[in-house]
Amino acid sequence: PEFLNWFTARLNLSSVELTAASRGVSDATGESDLTLKLRTDSGSTIIIHIENKVSASFQPLQKERYRQRGEEQVRQGAADDYYLCLVAPSCYLGTEEQEEFDAVLCYEDILDWLKGSRIEGERRAYKCALLTKAIERAKYGWQLKEDAAVTALWKRYWQRSQEIASVLQMQEPTGRPATSSFVYFRAPKLFAGIKLVHKMRHGNADIQIAGWGTRVHELTDALAGKLDTGMKITQANKSAVIRLQVPILNLQGSYDEQAQSVDDGLKGCLRLYRWFEANEDIFNSLIGAGR
Repeated sequence: PEFLNWFTARLNLSSVELTAASRGVSDATGESDLTLKLRTDSGSTIIIHIENKVSASFQPLQKERYRQRGEEQVRQGAADDYYLCLVAPSCYLGTEEQEEFDAVLCYEDILDWLKGSRIEGERRAYKCALLTKAIERAKYGWQLKEDAAVTALWKRYWQRSQEIASVLQMQEPTGRPATSSFVYFRAPKLFAGIKLVHKMRHGNADIQIAGWGTRVHELTDALAGKLDTGMKITQANKSAVIRLQVPILNLQGSYDEQAQSVDDGLKGCLRLYRWFEANEDIFNSLIGAGR
């Protein structure tokens, strides 16, 4: 139950009971690595489809098939709602492909949770060793197709983030593929289910709230009169986002030619984060169960 509560908080779900868990569930749209069926305290049924990435790339239309699977289950009455979750080593993260998922959880975060958990010693040690091995396998076994231009831009971007927005705690990047255009920050005040993302290719700085896509009006009411100039609330798949437009970055372009745009993007993300800090009490009252 302790891990379930921690895990489902990443989707901003609380007070849920696990009623079934299945591996390798297949239908006409494909296969889910792991499927969880949950019952909420209101009696509704939620299905979570988990894609577990260790040492392989995404298959064509794989994410779209996951979405079709969930929608069909709701249509047939097997569930009242569904979520898609990607679980993978951190080397997978940052690509546009993960945008189709409602939540993304890296092995490293699970490992950190396990190390601090109350699970009995031998069981905890075994699970930690298993995850550590999977992280190393991904790091040295599966090799992403590194794009030199994109990697160079990311590294200069990270260096600049340390100079003007270090509080956002961007992780130092390694080699990045051509599709890697989402920067996920690890700023200290963010809590479970809330992410700060710079979507470089789209020109968006977003505070992304998992599971709130159908509750945009509720979020809008709660933040009435609180948004700064240029901020707006909108829906992105099953998430709600507070969005600030920033300059679009050309991932194949040189850093020097768009240094001002990089600065403007980082400053936009920093501005969003400072705004979040100032309104943290509102988010606590809305989503406090995820902390």
